[in-house]
Amino acid sequence: MDVLLLPVGLPVWLWLERRVGWRHHDGLPTLGEVGFLLGSWSVAAEVVAPTLVRGPVADPRDVLAYLLGGVACLLVWRQA
Repeated sequence: MDVLLLPVGLPVWLWLERRVGWRHHDGLPTLGEVGFLLGSWSVAAEVVAPTLVRGPVADPRDVLAYLLGGVACLLVWRQA
């Protein structure tokens, strides 16, 4: 399921960027936008959350899944 994080979260993030004025177009996402979401989510889910909550355990394989989902998302968008 972790592989779906960026394909599902990226459109929401791009919409939020557009709403607050950080994004001035509706074109394809840039590598920077994808990288920012990948990095921020990886830190939040794999570093911050495990230190704040007893339940989750950091798993570096999750970051790989986020990355693969982001790459797949970009490839599909570039094809369309």
